[in-house]
Amino acid sequence: MSDTQDTTTVIDGTTIESKSNTGPKKVYQLSKNQKFANSVGYSSNDYSEFFISCAMKAKIPMGDTKIIKQMYKDTVTIIEQKFPEIYFEDAASDKYKKGIKQKIKQFSGLDDKLIKTFMSNNKTIRDDITRTTPAIPFDHTEIAEGTSWEQKWEYFKTTQVGDLYKVLLTSEWIGLIVDDDYHDYNNYMQGLNYQAGWLIHFCNSIEEAFVLLFWIRYKETDSIYKNIFTGLVTKQIWHIWTVAQMLMKKHHKIFQDYRKLQDKQIINFPFICLPMLSSILRLDNVKVGRVSPFNKELIKTYFRTIFSYGSEGVLIFAYTLYNKALKSDPPHFLYTSNDQGDTTIDLNETKITNLLTQDLMETLTIDEVEIFKGKEYFDKHKKKIGKLYKSKHSKQNMDQTKKILGFKI
Repeated sequence: MSDTQDTTTVIDGTTIESKSNTGPKKVYQLSKNQKFANSVGYSSNDYSEFFISCAMKAKIPMGDTKIIKQMYKDTVTIIEQKFPEIYFEDAASDKYKKGIKQKIKQFSGLDDKLIKTFMSNNKTIRDDITRTTPAIPFDHTEIAEGTSWEQKWEYFKTTQVGDLYKVLLTSEWIGLIVDDDYHDYNNYMQGLNYQAGWLIHFCNSIEEAFVLLFWIRYKETDSIYKNIFTGLVTKQIWHIWTVAQMLMKKHHKIFQDYRKLQDKQIINFPFICLPMLSSILRLDNVKVGRVSPFNKELIKTYFRTIFSYGSEGVLIFAYTLYNKALKSDPPHFLYTSNDQGDTTIDLNETKITNLLTQDLMETLTIDEVEIFKGKEYFDKHKKKIGKLYKSKHSKQNMDQTKKILGFKI
């Protein structure tokens, strides 16, 4: 973008436009009814096979791809020219941070509250970006030896994790500028960090990865970011509870102990819903720490599914994955109640993610037919189960769970 501009992009429908009080405007025009560019348009000489497969699933026109890639380059230039300190602001003095905020405010004209949220999210991004292994391995030695973030950044920006930082911060900056709900959904989701890390891993270029991340977060009204990621923050877990109910219906023998419980709320969120969704969004299995047992083909299937079906694609993939895992004769979930009605839970056997053993996940694959069958089953049951849980049980179950467990969730 031109140096004469002192505000940045706004999205209105399919138009992404840079606003300026002092200089010319630059307009990024996304497609309205542009016919999707077929494989002739996306050449394997210019784009990775992974990107092409996702773009075909999402029907991303080639023209839009070029525009979003340019938007990424322009936004990175804005940050590096106008307030590069944001990259290495960490435990700096309040005066130093105030200086960055003033630069952002002068450039953007944004409200102080929004800028404060952006700064907070930036710190979370920086804290989390080195946790993306195995998607992007990172040697912490150079960072540990740095005496200041400015010094660390000189090394950091030469690494692929530094590229991940730029991608996430650029995505956050665009959200800050154009998203009317930015402050309402102001908790940065660590899951987005894992998603972006794998996109970078599979794509040929940073710009390719950013196009796909942009499509996940902004392009469609059915935003995966808002409907799934922020659901963990706002405690609207009915969407993943729908998946859990389907699994219980399909594999009722495994969940027979669960059916006997009077206080089912005690395990709904912390031991079934949250671990299940978290394992998908982090592409990780908490049982084996940060070493993801999700093999690469399975992760590629995940992305192709969400680019095919949007937010529901996450749930379709979750159902299909766990349905296949449950067929491998897993142990029963162990819940018992005594005469006084007290419930005992074996935590080592209860979390549904414990069914995704490392041995199983190293070889487990899901093909297009299984995804299609998963979607059929999901479409058949989602409306009845989801509507019932959302309207009658969500808040009640959440409040009861918090009361019984005695901790914040």
